[in-house]
Amino acid sequence: MKSRLTLIAIVLLTIIACDKNDVDNKGNLSFGTNTSLLNCITTTNVFVDNKEIGIVEGNCDTIIDCAGENTLNIELPTGEHSFRFEVTGLNGSCYREKSGDFKLDKDECEKIFFDITKRDDE
Repeated sequence: MKSRLTLIAIVLLTIIACDKNDVDNKGNLSFGTNTSLLNCITTTNVFVDNKEIGIVEGNCDTIIDCAGENTLNIELPTGEHSFRFEVTGLNGSCYREKSGDFKLDKDECEKIFFDITKRDDE
């Protein structure tokens, strides 16, 4: 009986410790874009690690911090990630795309800005 209780206690402590590590190893990420410069109404979808994480609701000229307005702000586990912006107009026009990789460190504020006036090779 004691060995069963000990085993249960070890399993519970392991689960709690794993959950705590997941919470402790996160960073903040902010996505922004200046789609107001396009001559059409657009929606900007953002993908991280090939999963859609949300829509950038506004537009901005720069990202000040990871809690700013007109940006998409999320919390992610630390490590290497990929991202993709997809900008589309209401009728399929004004399509723009940008993708890349980034590394997120613990408690870091990573800012990724899509300047639609620049080409990928600039």
